[in-house]
Amino acid sequence: MEKGGGKIKELAITMNLMSENDLIEFAKKFGTGLRRGDLIFLEGELGSGKTTFVKGLALSIDIDMNMVSSPTFTILNIYSGKLKIYHMDLYRLNNIDEFIEAGLEEFLYPKDGVTIIEWPGIIESTWKDGFLKVKIEFIDNMMRKLMITFKGKNYEKRFLRGDFYENIKNR
Repeated sequence: MEKGGGKIKELAITMNLMSENDLIEFAKKFGTGLRRGDLIFLEGELGSGKTTFVKGLALSIDIDMNMVSSPTFTILNIYSGKLKIYHMDLYRLNNIDEFIEAGLEEFLYPKDGVTIIEWPGIIESTWKDGFLKVKIEFIDNMMRKLMITFKGKNYEKRFLRGDFYENIKNR
């Protein structure tokens, strides 16, 4: 963890992920901290496990993970459970104008769920409100490094304290 100005800015977790199930189980625990209106930016190379991570989040809010698929071509998939998941993939969009023209901005403040955006680069640099960012990096064939950063919305209180943090810090 990095500290700056007395506040924790980043939680970096390196895990030995021997299977997709390891990533799904971690994301399932992570998902227990999600609340209506949360926004998650999900970054990583092609094939790093972004959509697999979303499957674990889906399980945490009673959505069948087999319903989750990459929205690369549809741009937006919506899944319903205890909360809705608005799952976007902005890989094919070139700029913020295309994002707005596609009508996607209405899903950035969901009242009935959470929004998860893969390849958020076109909006992340202009985004002023709170968000969580999960970055998945390949270390080698058997290990991935997850870096979780946040801005605003009391994410620090929810994810870096209490039961959730105790569950993951020794992983």
